[in-house]
Amino acid sequence: MRARAALTALPALLIALSLPACVSTHAYEADISLLQPYACEDCPKFPFAAEYRRAGRRLTYVAALHQSGLDSETFQLIRLEFERLSPQIVIVEGIPHGAGPNHPAFVQEVAANAAHLESYYAASLALGAHALFMGGEPPPGEIKDALLLKGYTQKDILGFTLLLETPVWKRMARGESFGDFFRRNVQEKSRMYRLDAASAMTEEEFRVWHRHRNGRDFDPEKVSIQDTSPQDALSALFTQRMDLEMARVRDTRICRVIADALTRHTRVLVVYGGGHFGSQRAVFERLMGKPTFSRL
Repeated sequence: MRARAALTALPALLIALSLPACVSTHAYEADISLLQPYACEDCPKFPFAAEYRRAGRRLTYVAALHQSGLDSETFQLIRLEFERLSPQIVIVEGIPHGAGPNHPAFVQEVAANAAHLESYYAASLALGAHALFMGGEPPPGEIKDALLLKGYTQKDILGFTLLLETPVWKRMARGESFGDFFRRNVQEKSRMYRLDAASAMTEEEFRVWHRHRNGRDFDPEKVSIQDTSPQDALSALFTQRMDLEMARVRDTRICRVIADALTRHTRVLVVYGGGHFGSQRAVFERLMGKPTFSRL
């Protein structure tokens, strides 16, 4: 299963915050050639934590199950692992890495949505402990260019991101109608990915696109994260195969961000959807050795 939160439309601006000095001159580098489709058959059931220790450094990777609410299993696990590690930096899903640490716009988003998204909840814990939080996502243009090179269209990119956001809309439970959500996201995603005006879709055009690409009718109440989970089987949906291409771009950036954090800090907490861990696992075993798994 590929679980993840939505990519944000806020601009990826850098901020000038000084990071703690490196404790060691050793630079951690992620071997991207080790990325692979999900390979975690021996892992515990999501959510779980993978703890790594090597050369005075600690990395805890919470492989999350997307849930909402402070009493959910994912939120409880994040809270427990944060207390155990007392991290200097928390790397979370759904925020562009280029925004830098503790970007003011995301601090506001975190304050408003900490109870709805596990990545924002983890960031809120960092803020409460006067630590740093940072996103691990690549810039939207990097994703767009990679998908276009693979033959996807700009309309496909918009349709895919709208489908990707639909489960998040349901989780946020703000009383926003699907129509309002749809119109808002068409504008946000078109701006975020700098899509041509010709790629814009009405809700009916999106439903036609979905039927054509995925071979079935679109029902927002029945959409799940599985509809955009990375798969390459012959029976996979168009959007699942598309996500497989996107995942490679995202996982590459995420691994490099985490490796850089390990160079700069001794205690790093990562909160990402469990499917990302399965794809990245070999990269971190090369860096940090075998992990210790734990659940609540």
